[in-house]
Amino acid sequence: FDTRAQEWGSSHLIPQPGTAAMTSSGYVVTEEYAFGIPAVSNVIRSPCDIIASLPFMTYEEDPREKAKDHWLWHLLHEQPDEEGTGTYTFFWDLELSLEGYSNAFIQKAKTRNRVEGVRVLNPKRVRVYRDKDTGEKKFDVYMGPGQHRTFTAETIFHVRGSTMEPGADVGTSLLQQHRDAIGASLALHSFEGDYFKNAALSPFFFTGAKNQTEATEILTHHNANHQGPGKQFKAGAVWGSIDVKSIPMSLEDAQYADAMRLSVEDACRIWRWPKELLELSGVTGSLPRDENAWTAKVMKFYVMPRLKRIERAFASDKDFYLNAGVIGEFLTAALGRADFETRMRGYKDAR
Repeated sequence: FDTRAQEWGSSHLIPQPGTAAMTSSGYVVTEEYAFGIPAVSNVIRSPCDIIASLPFMTYEEDPREKAKDHWLWHLLHEQPDEEGTGTYTFFWDLELSLEGYSNAFIQKAKTRNRVEGVRVLNPKRVRVYRDKDTGEKKFDVYMGPGQHRTFTAETIFHVRGSTMEPGADVGTSLLQQHRDAIGASLALHSFEGDYFKNAALSPFFFTGAKNQTEATEILTHHNANHQGPGKQFKAGAVWGSIDVKSIPMSLEDAQYADAMRLSVEDACRIWRWPKELLELSGVTGSLPRDENAWTAKVMKFYVMPRLKRIERAFASDKDFYLNAGVIGEFLTAALGRADFETRMRGYKDAR
């Protein structure tokens, strides 16, 4: 299906080779390559871990009490589907869809106009468009080679992620939107690999060849015997009037460390996630001493907007909370819970 991205024309998909996916660094950005960058993988997984760990509660509107007898409590707090996937996996997949693809698609299993189960679909398998006659939003879900099924909002629950196009039907993948910056990170990791594959030796030129054919033969012979893992330290030799001219280049000369640090910061800016949570050396010490204040800051500026996107999407869907007389939201109290010593001191002061 990935190779049919241009044919399907879904704007949230990352363009494939040949469809303007090439970056200024010369690297093509795909999910597999981008998720392989540690900083990108970390800033995507971190909010998924936090949000998936929060219980999703259903409350009566007035008075505000837990609605444990309501069917939505069982669906979104205990068991989203009959396969026993669990709410952790469900909300992890939902948030991963938003972080990685800026769109989440949830298929509803309904009986007698009530949702009995929900399942997160792979965003790469869904194309969103408007019916040209009715203007109704429709979803083509790829089922296999040459096969797809068309659904409407009656069956597909769509949570749109970030986009720079007001009124857009789908979110724009951050991997696509910032592919030049991510492509530069890919180039950095590739440079590091090539550097150590060459045993951290500086590149060099052979000089003194009589013609292009002889120069090509020398390069071919050298690469076959000295290029790649396990061949770096083999002794080499030149003959005749051939000489070797070294070109000094090291990771330090290439300012590699600074460039890598900048690539990590770029990932944090792209996904709007604090770098203090990326477990970076030298950064942990910059955390504020007041842990509760730091937790409140993370919740307010980084986690809460992500939670509200999901909560309000559920609230506006008629098959879930719209006109249901109950409300659904994540329980965030556990994130603000202080350590044991702080809690005991608070209890003492209160008494």
